[in-house]
Amino acid sequence: MALARWRRRASLAAMVSLVFTAYVVRVGGDFMFARFLIPVTPLFLVLFELGVARFAPGRPVFQWVWVAIAAAGIVFTPYPLPRDPFGAVRGIVFEPNYYTPEATGRTRDRGLALRPFFAGLPVRMAFFGGEARLVYYARPRIAIECATGLTDRTIAHQQLKQRTRIGHEKLASLEYLLDDRRAHLSVFPGTAKVLQLEKAIPTVEIEMNGVRGQVLTWDPPLMDSMRRRGALVPDFPAELDRLLAEPGLVVIWGGWSVREKLRRFYFGHVHDPIREALLEQRVREAGGGAPTLH
Repeated sequence: MALARWRRRASLAAMVSLVFTAYVVRVGGDFMFARFLIPVTPLFLVLFELGVARFAPGRPVFQWVWVAIAAAGIVFTPYPLPRDPFGAVRGIVFEPNYYTPEATGRTRDRGLALRPFFAGLPVRMAFFGGEARLVYYARPRIAIECATGLTDRTIAHQQLKQRTRIGHEKLASLEYLLDDRRAHLSVFPGTAKVLQLEKAIPTVEIEMNGVRGQVLTWDPPLMDSMRRRGALVPDFPAELDRLLAEPGLVVIWGGWSVREKLRRFYFGHVHDPIREALLEQRVREAGGGAPTLH
Protein backbone atom coordinates (compact mmCIF):
# COMPACT_ATOMS: atom_id res chain seq x y z
CA MET A 1 0.00 0.00 0.00
CA ALA A 2 1.34 3.40 -0.97
CA LEU A 3 2.44 5.49 2.00
CA ALA A 4 0.15 8.43 1.11
CA ARG A 5 -2.86 6.17 0.79
CA TRP A 6 -2.03 4.45 4.09
CA ARG A 7 -1.73 7.79 5.86
CA ARG A 8 -5.13 8.97 4.62
CA ARG A 9 -6.85 5.81 5.83
CA ALA A 10 -5.02 5.70 9.15
CA SER A 11 -5.61 9.41 9.80
CA LEU A 12 -9.35 9.15 9.14
CA ALA A 13 -9.79 6.06 11.35
CA ALA A 14 -7.65 7.54 14.13
CA MET A 15 -9.35 10.93 14.07
CA VAL A 16 -12.91 9.55 14.24
CA SER A 17 -12.15 6.90 16.87
CA LEU A 18 -10.12 9.16 19.14
CA VAL A 19 -12.57 12.07 18.97
CA PHE A 20 -15.48 9.78 19.74
CA THR A 21 -13.59 8.10 22.60
CA ALA A 22 -12.73 11.52 24.06
CA TYR A 23 -16.41 12.43 23.88
CA VAL A 24 -17.40 9.27 25.80
CA VAL A 25 -14.81 10.07 28.47
CA ARG A 26 -16.04 13.67 28.64
CA VAL A 27 -19.70 12.73 29.23
CA GLY A 28 -18.74 10.13 31.83
CA GLY A 29 -19.58 6.98 29.92
CA ASP A 30 -22.58 4.87 30.82
CA PHE A 31 -23.47 2.27 33.43
CA MET A 32 -23.80 -0.41 30.75
CA PHE A 33 -20.24 -1.64 30.26
CA ALA A 34 -18.52 -0.43 27.06
CA ARG A 35 -21.63 0.02 24.93
CA PHE A 36 -20.78 3.63 24.11
CA LEU A 37 -17.54 2.43 22.49
CA ILE A 38 -19.17 -0.16 20.23
CA PRO A 39 -19.55 2.32 17.31
CA VAL A 40 -15.79 2.89 17.13
CA THR A 41 -14.62 -0.65 17.87
CA PRO A 42 -14.46 -1.45 14.11
CA LEU A 43 -12.31 1.64 13.59
CA PHE A 44 -9.82 0.49 16.22
CA LEU A 45 -9.66 -2.86 14.41
CA VAL A 46 -9.04 -1.02 11.14
CA LEU A 47 -6.21 0.90 12.79
CA PHE A 48 -4.71 -2.36 14.02
CA GLU A 49 -4.93 -3.88 10.55
CA LEU A 50 -3.38 -0.78 8.96
CA GLY A 51 -0.58 -0.88 11.52
CA VAL A 52 0.18 -4.53 10.80
CA ALA A 53 0.10 -3.90 7.04
CA ARG A 54 2.41 -0.88 7.39
CA PHE A 55 5.05 -2.29 9.72
CA ALA A 56 5.12 -5.85 8.44
CA PRO A 57 4.48 -5.43 4.68
CA GLY A 58 4.69 -8.57 2.61
CA ARG A 59 5.62 -10.68 5.63
CA PRO A 60 2.67 -12.96 6.43
CA VAL A 61 4.56 -14.70 9.22
CA PHE A 62 5.21 -11.45 11.10
CA GLN A 63 1.64 -10.30 10.47
CA TRP A 64 0.28 -13.46 12.06
CA VAL A 65 2.62 -12.96 14.99
CA TRP A 66 1.09 -9.53 15.63
CA VAL A 67 -2.40 -11.02 15.34
CA ALA A 68 -1.48 -13.74 17.82
CA ILE A 69 -0.09 -11.17 20.28
CA ALA A 70 -3.27 -9.11 20.04
CA ALA A 71 -5.46 -12.20 20.52
CA ALA A 72 -3.42 -13.27 23.55
CA GLY A 73 -3.77 -9.79 25.01
CA ILE A 74 -7.57 -10.00 24.67
CA VAL A 75 -7.76 -13.53 26.12
CA PHE A 76 -5.52 -12.88 29.12
CA THR A 77 -6.78 -9.40 30.01
CA PRO A 78 -8.70 -9.76 33.31
CA TYR A 79 -12.45 -9.32 32.95
CA PRO A 80 -13.19 -5.94 34.57
CA LEU A 81 -16.55 -6.86 36.13
CA PRO A 82 -17.35 -9.23 39.03
CA ARG A 83 -18.26 -12.87 38.46
CA ASP A 84 -21.72 -12.14 39.80
CA PRO A 85 -23.88 -11.66 36.65
CA PHE A 86 -25.46 -8.58 38.20
CA GLY A 87 -22.35 -7.33 39.98
CA ALA A 88 -21.13 -3.80 39.42
CA VAL A 89 -17.90 -1.80 39.56
CA ARG A 90 -18.61 1.81 40.49
CA GLY A 91 -22.13 1.34 39.15
CA ILE A 92 -21.02 -0.20 35.83
CA VAL A 93 -22.60 -3.52 34.85
CA PHE A 94 -22.75 -5.94 31.93
CA GLU A 95 -25.69 -4.95 29.73
CA PRO A 96 -26.75 -8.37 28.33
CA ASN A 97 -27.43 -9.58 31.87
CA TYR A 98 -29.98 -6.82 32.31
CA TYR A 99 -31.62 -6.84 28.89
CA THR A 100 -32.08 -10.56 28.27
CA PRO A 101 -34.08 -11.76 25.24
CA GLU A 102 -36.89 -12.77 27.60
CA ALA A 103 -36.99 -9.37 29.30
CA THR A 104 -36.86 -7.43 26.05
CA GLY A 105 -39.59 -9.65 24.64
CA ARG A 106 -41.86 -8.83 27.57
CA THR A 107 -41.16 -5.14 27.15
CA ARG A 108 -42.01 -5.34 23.44
CA ASP A 109 -45.26 -7.16 24.22
CA ARG A 110 -46.27 -4.46 26.72
CA GLY A 111 -45.58 -1.79 24.13
CA LEU A 112 -47.66 -3.57 21.51
CA ALA A 113 -50.47 -3.97 24.05
CA LEU A 114 -50.49 -0.20 24.57
CA ARG A 115 -50.42 0.80 20.92
CA PRO A 116 -54.19 0.47 20.26
CA PHE A 117 -54.91 2.78 23.19
CA PHE A 118 -52.53 5.48 21.93
CA ALA A 119 -53.17 5.37 18.19
CA GLY A 120 -54.35 8.74 16.92
CA LEU A 121 -54.51 10.29 20.39
CA PRO A 122 -52.28 13.13 21.70
CA VAL A 123 -50.80 11.00 24.50
CA ARG A 124 -47.86 12.48 26.38
CA MET A 125 -46.09 9.61 28.10
CA ALA A 126 -43.36 9.76 30.75
CA PHE A 127 -40.89 6.88 30.61
CA PHE A 128 -37.48 5.82 31.90
CA GLY A 129 -34.42 4.70 29.90
CA GLY A 130 -35.02 0.95 29.95
CA GLU A 131 -38.53 1.50 28.58
CA ALA A 132 -37.30 2.97 25.31
CA ARG A 133 -38.20 -0.28 23.55
CA LEU A 134 -41.70 -0.15 25.05
CA VAL A 135 -42.20 3.41 23.84
CA TYR A 136 -41.00 2.44 20.35
CA TYR A 137 -43.75 -0.17 20.06
CA ALA A 138 -46.43 1.79 21.96
CA ARG A 139 -45.95 4.93 19.82
CA PRO A 140 -47.36 7.69 22.03
CA ARG A 141 -47.53 11.13 20.41
CA ILE A 142 -44.90 12.50 22.82
CA ALA A 143 -42.47 10.43 24.91
CA ILE A 144 -40.60 12.19 27.73
CA GLU A 145 -37.58 10.29 29.04
CA CYS A 146 -37.31 11.16 32.72
CA ALA A 147 -33.95 9.81 33.89
CA THR A 148 -31.48 11.08 31.31
CA GLY A 149 -33.36 13.47 29.05
CA LEU A 150 -32.85 11.27 25.98
CA THR A 151 -35.89 12.88 24.35
CA ASP A 152 -36.01 16.17 26.24
CA ARG A 153 -33.45 18.95 25.99
CA THR A 154 -34.46 20.62 29.26
CA ILE A 155 -34.05 17.45 31.33
CA ALA A 156 -30.79 16.55 29.58
CA HIS A 157 -29.26 19.98 30.23
CA GLN A 158 -29.91 20.02 33.96
CA GLN A 159 -26.89 20.67 36.15
CA LEU A 160 -25.43 17.43 37.50
CA LYS A 161 -25.75 17.56 41.30
CA GLN A 162 -24.01 14.33 42.26
CA ARG A 163 -22.68 11.13 40.68
CA THR A 164 -25.00 8.16 41.05
CA ARG A 165 -25.76 5.66 38.28
CA ILE A 166 -23.66 6.91 35.41
CA GLY A 167 -25.72 8.43 32.65
CA HIS A 168 -28.96 8.23 34.65
CA GLU A 169 -28.54 11.10 37.05
CA LYS A 170 -30.85 13.84 35.78
CA LEU A 171 -34.36 13.06 36.96
CA ALA A 172 -37.13 15.22 35.62
CA SER A 173 -38.50 17.58 38.24
CA LEU A 174 -42.16 17.26 39.16
CA GLU A 175 -42.74 20.91 38.28
CA TYR A 176 -41.33 20.45 34.79
CA LEU A 177 -42.93 17.08 34.08
CA LEU A 178 -46.39 17.95 35.41
CA ASP A 179 -46.70 21.73 35.11
CA ASP A 180 -44.74 22.39 31.92
CA ARG A 181 -45.00 19.17 29.92
CA ARG A 182 -48.26 17.96 31.46
CA ALA A 183 -47.39 14.32 30.93
CA HIS A 184 -50.53 12.19 30.88
CA LEU A 185 -49.31 8.87 32.21
CA SER A 186 -46.48 6.50 33.01
CA VAL A 187 -46.41 2.69 33.07
CA PHE A 188 -43.03 2.28 34.75
CA PRO A 189 -43.73 0.42 38.05
CA GLY A 190 -41.33 2.61 40.01
CA THR A 191 -42.51 6.00 38.74
CA ALA A 192 -44.35 6.98 41.93
CA LYS A 193 -41.39 6.10 44.12
CA VAL A 194 -38.65 7.54 41.90
CA LEU A 195 -40.41 10.86 41.31
CA GLN A 196 -42.19 10.95 44.70
CA LEU A 197 -45.50 11.56 43.01
CA GLU A 198 -47.46 11.26 46.25
CA LYS A 199 -46.17 14.74 47.10
CA ALA A 200 -47.66 16.31 44.01
CA ILE A 201 -50.78 14.53 42.71
CA PRO A 202 -53.46 12.10 43.83
CA THR A 203 -52.88 8.45 42.98
CA VAL A 204 -55.05 7.46 40.01
CA GLU A 205 -54.22 4.18 38.34
CA ILE A 206 -55.01 3.02 34.81
CA GLU A 207 -54.92 -0.41 33.18
CA MET A 208 -54.67 -0.98 29.45
CA ASN A 209 -54.88 -4.57 28.22
CA GLY A 210 -53.10 -5.85 31.31
CA VAL A 211 -50.52 -3.04 31.44
CA ARG A 212 -50.85 -1.03 34.63
CA GLY A 213 -49.82 2.58 34.96
CA GLN A 214 -50.52 5.83 36.74
CA VAL A 215 -52.34 8.87 35.42
CA LEU A 216 -50.18 11.97 35.87
CA THR A 217 -52.49 14.62 34.41
CA TRP A 218 -56.25 14.24 34.10
CA ASP A 219 -57.34 15.06 30.56
CA PRO A 220 -61.12 14.37 30.29
CA PRO A 221 -61.34 13.90 26.49
CA LEU A 222 -58.25 11.70 26.44
CA MET A 223 -59.42 9.58 29.37
CA ASP A 224 -62.85 9.16 27.77
CA SER A 225 -61.28 8.07 24.47
CA MET A 226 -59.04 5.55 26.16
CA ARG A 227 -61.94 4.24 28.25
CA ARG A 228 -63.96 3.64 25.08
CA ARG A 229 -61.03 1.59 23.78
CA GLY A 230 -61.16 -0.65 26.82
CA ALA A 231 -58.86 1.06 29.29
CA LEU A 232 -59.82 0.70 32.94
CA VAL A 233 -59.80 4.27 34.20
CA PRO A 234 -61.43 5.40 37.46
CA ASP A 235 -64.08 8.07 37.29
CA PHE A 236 -61.93 10.75 38.88
CA PRO A 237 -64.56 13.53 38.78
CA ALA A 238 -66.89 11.23 40.77
CA GLU A 239 -64.07 10.55 43.24
CA LEU A 240 -63.50 14.28 43.46
CA ASP A 241 -67.19 14.83 44.24
CA ARG A 242 -66.97 12.34 47.10
CA LEU A 243 -63.87 14.11 48.43
CA LEU A 244 -65.49 17.52 48.27
CA ALA A 245 -68.58 16.17 50.02
CA GLU A 246 -66.52 15.30 53.10
CA PRO A 247 -67.43 17.77 55.84
CA GLY A 248 -63.96 17.63 57.38
CA LEU A 249 -61.82 18.05 54.28
CA VAL A 250 -58.16 17.63 55.20
CA VAL A 251 -56.25 20.64 53.93
CA ILE A 252 -52.85 18.97 54.08
CA TRP A 253 -52.99 15.80 52.00
CA GLY A 254 -49.88 13.63 52.01
CA GLY A 255 -47.53 16.49 52.85
CA TRP A 256 -48.73 19.00 50.23
CA SER A 257 -51.97 20.93 50.24
CA VAL A 258 -54.98 19.22 48.73
CA ARG A 259 -55.58 22.41 46.79
CA GLU A 260 -52.14 22.25 45.16
CA LYS A 261 -52.46 18.56 44.33
CA LEU A 262 -55.82 19.04 42.67
CA ARG A 263 -54.66 22.15 40.84
CA ARG A 264 -51.70 20.29 39.32
CA PHE A 265 -53.64 17.16 38.46
CA TYR A 266 -57.02 18.61 37.45
CA PHE A 267 -58.05 22.23 37.98
CA GLY A 268 -54.96 23.76 36.37
CA HIS A 269 -56.13 22.69 32.91
CA VAL A 270 -59.76 21.54 33.29
CA HIS A 271 -62.46 24.23 33.31
CA ASP A 272 -64.66 23.15 36.20
CA PRO A 273 -65.67 26.30 38.12
CA ILE A 274 -68.38 24.62 40.22
CA ARG A 275 -66.09 21.99 41.71
CA GLU A 276 -63.27 24.51 42.05
CA ALA A 277 -65.49 26.89 43.99
CA LEU A 278 -66.60 24.03 46.24
CA LEU A 279 -62.97 23.12 46.86
CA GLU A 280 -62.19 26.68 47.94
CA GLN A 281 -65.22 26.62 50.23
CA ARG A 282 -64.12 23.36 51.84
CA VAL A 283 -60.59 24.69 52.33
CA ARG A 284 -61.92 27.81 54.03
CA GLU A 285 -64.19 25.72 56.24
CA ALA A 286 -61.18 23.67 57.32
CA GLY A 287 -59.29 26.83 58.22
CA GLY A 288 -56.87 26.59 55.32
CA GLY A 289 -57.49 29.76 53.41
CA ALA A 290 -53.84 30.00 52.41
CA PRO A 291 -52.30 26.55 52.88
CA THR A 292 -48.55 26.34 53.06
CA LEU A 293 -46.69 23.80 50.93
CA HIS A 294 -44.29 21.59 52.85
